[in-house]
Amino acid sequence: MDVFKEGWKNYKSLWTAEKYACFKGRASRREYWTTILIIFITELLVSIPDTIVNLSIRSATNFSLFSTIYGIAIFLPALSLTFRRLHDVGRSGWWIISECIVAAVMMISLCSAVIAGIVNNSLRMGLCFVDAGMISLALFGLLLAIVCFSIQIIVFVFTLLKGQTGPNKYGEAPVQYKVVILSDDNCKPAEEEKCECSPCCCQNEEVSSVDENDEVSSVDENEESSSVAEKEEAEKQDDATSTSSEKEEE
Repeated sequence: MDVFKEGWKNYKSLWTAEKYACFKGRASRREYWTTILIIFITELLVSIPDTIVNLSIRSATNFSLFSTIYGIAIFLPALSLTFRRLHDVGRSGWWIISECIVAAVMMISLCSAVIAGIVNNSLRMGLCFVDAGMISLALFGLLLAIVCFSIQIIVFVFTLLKGQTGPNKYGEAPVQYKVVILSDDNCKPAEEEKCECSPCCCQNEEVSSVDENDEVSSVDENEESSSVAEKEEAEKQDDATSTSSEKEEE
């Protein structure tokens, strides 16, 4: 449930003026995928009225008014979110721009091939150069489709990677959520969702580390003092034995 709550919170922030078409900054992996999950669920919910209309009118054409409106509205926020996710792993948004360019050229080439074939068949010209051009455009469109699919796989892999720690050239590191903080029984954990621990926990951790160091240093000092005392006693005994032996010789 925490994932859905966080995703819903991030999803609502996409519709604000700050993030609706914000292509700057960074988005963490958790923020990206929780938001994508909510977008997928909302698309399914929006498609329900279209399905009901299609079943009721029983038309040959597919009615998708609500899905089309929602897709147009969510296009820019989802695109900007993907830009920020790529920035978080140190990648440029030009990966997505190049994908869009390749897809546009692919559609133009395939449509041109289809139009050339329709014109050639309707006029019944049977021109060889028209057929050759149509085949060339179709093959070029298929090649671009393979390139576009490859870019999509690369971008998908980038979105799965862990973000860079610390600031990079695209901005500061995004705030992580739901960090588990271990604390003492008398110290309450931080209630905020952001990566901020309660002051008492940090102080207790620092104090405990200092106490351990003090104990280790005190043990070392005691061992050193005891060894020095043993050496002094041994030297005194040697001196006493040497003086007693000299007296007996006299």
